[in-house]
Amino acid sequence: SRMIADLEPDLFKQAIQLQPDYAAADFSLGRVLARTGNLQAALAYFRTSWELNPGSANSLSEYERLLKAAKQ
Repeated sequence: SRMIADLEPDLFKQAIQLQPDYAAADFSLGRVLARTGNLQAALAYFRTSWELNPGSANSLSEYERLLKAAKQ
């Protein structure tokens, strides 16, 4: 059986499919992808999260942090 951590990306992707305007799912998927080293995909999900919820300082700060990390 797969570990919960292995299922996380799939669960968040399903949540996004069911409710595409749910910024928290994009943010959470971005965090999972960043944690596993998939920075480019994480950047895309953090950006989408911020676009869906421009008032989210967390999405913007994570996006900026990862953007700097990806350039190094």
